[in-house]
Amino acid sequence: MDIDVIKRELNITWEDEITDKEIQDAMTSAKAIIDDFAAESVDLDTDLVAAQLYKDAARYYFNKVGDEFEVRFQPQLIALRTRYQVKRYEQQEDEV
Repeated sequence: MDIDVIKRELNITWEDEITDKEIQDAMTSAKAIIDDFAAESVDLDTDLVAAQLYKDAARYYFNKVGDEFEVRFQPQLIALRTRYQVKRYEQQEDEV
């Protein structure tokens, strides 16, 4: 997901190097938290639920309240983790 998508999500319409760097940092943190909960690298182009969580996380991290993201989105993050655990379990079963 590119920076323009996140800028639209944040309603940022101006060009500024410092703001862009802060958005990139927020995007990095958001991707890390989504991948951590899924326990694997999530493809945000195909997993639309994870992509929305990623955009939400980027918004929280950009606004310097990243610690609140896990609290406010706990049910969705647990559902994400569970979905990926089931997927891995099913893949293991297929291999047996």
